[in-house]
Amino acid sequence: MQTNPAYYRNPAALVEHACHFNGLAPNVQVKIPVTAAGFVAFEEVIYRGATINATVRFTVPQAITVAEAVERGLTIKPSPP
Repeated sequence: MQTNPAYYRNPAALVEHACHFNGLAPNVQVKIPVTAAGFVAFEEVIYRGATINATVRFTVPQAITVAEAVERGLTIKPSPP
């Protein structure tokens, strides 16, 4: 399920929307945009147990940033969005 694209600059809204989707069923994958707010949201959403899909990944640096956010979300509690 895809978070609302209008939230692409709002990490708190992305987290809230993603967690809502994650609570709907155990097999939901949540799409979050690869934006500055999305990078913040990735960590929190993963920390909360959701499976994510990073959308609009165009460059290697973006892919690396997503991977680093995922790793932080799996290993430490992120800062609040």
